[in-house]
Amino acid sequence: MQIVLAIILGTIFGAVLYWVGASSPKKLIAMLRLEDLTLMKIIVFAIGFASVLLSVFSLLGWFNIGHLSVKAMNLGVVIGGLLFGIGFGTVETCPGTCVAAAGSGGAKKAISAILGGLFGAWLFSVTYGFWKNIGLFQTMDLGIHRLQWQKTPWALLSRPRNTALNSSLTARHQAASWNTPAP
Repeated sequence: MQIVLAIILGTIFGAVLYWVGASSPKKLIAMLRLEDLTLMKIIVFAIGFASVLLSVFSLLGWFNIGHLSVKAMNLGVVIGGLLFGIGFGTVETCPGTCVAAAGSGGAKKAISAILGGLFGAWLFSVTYGFWKNIGLFQTMDLGIHRLQWQKTPWALLSRPRNTALNSSLTARHQAASWNTPAP
């Protein structure tokens, strides 16, 4: 049943991509050159709408928001984003739109984008140990404190005035939470 649902949702997603023009290389390049922002506005709307739906589904108990995570910033993410952007601009398509573009006459570009992505993924997996050893994946937090959800309000204090008190309370909470299962 899940595969049928995936095929139905994928078909709807591809049809919407085609309908809004995201499968058109001309529209994609116009968006990247900031000449036509229509497609960018559609993307921003879709992100906002999906965020609202996730929040509503979470409140109704239909979706566990704990399954979502934010990727830590590291040099590998920066380099990967740059490579993705260069490939996006060069091939004039991205992985989400290349399949829709294949159905609308852009099969050569779609195949080259898919093969390039698969080759890049294979090359990365073969060389992963090297990149890890040179420190490419060490977190680059740049001194920024991230707020993480915990059961006590002490965790929300990023720069407390009374550091000794906060350290004591946080240490007590962590000691107590080690003995209890995560929410």
